[in-house]
Amino acid sequence: MRIDTGLVLGILLEYLLMLYFANTTFYPKTGYIKSGVISFAGYAILFAVNTAGYPAVAITVFFIINYLCIILGYNVNSKTAVYSSLLLDVLSVISEYVVLIIMKISYNFTAPTVISPHQSFVLTVTSKLIYFVCLVLIKKIRKKQKNSDDDEPLLLLVLVPITTIICLTVMMHMDVEIKAFEVICISMLIMNIMVFAVDEIIRLRNRELKFLREENSKNQLYAAECGFISAQYESIHILKHDLKKHLGILKELIKTNSQEAQAYIQHLLKEQSEINYEKYTNNAVLNILLSQKLQECKDKEIKLQITVKYSKYDFLSDVDTVAIFSNLIDNAIESCERSDEKSIFIDLYAANNIFPSVKIENSADSAPVILNNVFRTQKEHGELHGFGIKSINKAIKKYKGNLFFSYDDKNKFFRMVIILNT
Repeated sequence: MRIDTGLVLGILLEYLLMLYFANTTFYPKTGYIKSGVISFAGYAILFAVNTAGYPAVAITVFFIINYLCIILGYNVNSKTAVYSSLLLDVLSVISEYVVLIIMKISYNFTAPTVISPHQSFVLTVTSKLIYFVCLVLIKKIRKKQKNSDDDEPLLLLVLVPITTIICLTVMMHMDVEIKAFEVICISMLIMNIMVFAVDEIIRLRNRELKFLREENSKNQLYAAECGFISAQYESIHILKHDLKKHLGILKELIKTNSQEAQAYIQHLLKEQSEINYEKYTNNAVLNILLSQKLQECKDKEIKLQITVKYSKYDFLSDVDTVAIFSNLIDNAIESCERSDEKSIFIDLYAANNIFPSVKIENSADSAPVILNNVFRTQKEHGELHGFGIKSINKAIKKYKGNLFFSYDDKNKFFRMVIILNT
């Protein structure tokens, strides 16, 4: 039985690298913590198997454990889980085999490989650094193939572990004391971890800044849309205010010149069609927004049905009205565009006859990906159920509201309900 520092450290690093690969490639089924626990249990079994020292058995179990960790902990299909597990297995074997050749240690797949604790330690540090470099490069290539706009300088970052590997390789052939060499290995390993940890912190902060910029842009769009809607509302009032005057002019034109009367009527009809206003509630901005979305759905051949059982939504600010309803309906429209059925149902009502509420149901051929109560985008670029839902949540929090959602797999319908408190 083989148990040494190198083996323990090797399994721990493989576990962390598997989490790095999986968490940056797939969405966890029930959150990162639970996925991490599932993976930890799998790698504990892998550690027990590796103590026997049989490479062929260890390689096989490594593949099986990775497959189970990925398929049980993440939203992937079996084909993807097999491919990913095989990739990890191959990269791990190649990295260890390269180091074994450099260290001139014989390798037999069917028999235990006899190495000293010092050799085990060096094998672990150098091979896992190679393993990590390979994972980073593969992920970078994948991002380029997908035309990712990620500008993270990973290739420059990879120079750190590559330089470490070269230094350790040179030192292995030098007359360096074993204890001193192991201290150097640990120091270099810690340095690599710190470099990538700092880089990850910087990237997280950059993502936060990007989100704030997007949020600011979104708010500017809301303000612009509110201004446009207010202008339309003003046009409605002007048209209504001037209605008697228009009727008086028409009356005189009909008496004197029927052709001019017809032209005047056509002009008024054109103005009315451009405004396109339906009074659903006592919130003018909401009325115009719903009218606009109704026309948009007609243009896209999507059925939109609006049912009003409660109409007192004037407590909502103009910006919050647009943030909530525009995002809700836009999400529903985009879902319908990807679905065979194209239907949207909007219900405005009062929950328990007290709380102003809105329920929106739309066609959806598949359930949205949800992680930690947050929707994940289904578009290659953009924020279908990501940023939009964040904007809705931010708006309804001002009114002590709640958001609920569900998916009807049988009828292929997604439902979202918002309950507000005035």
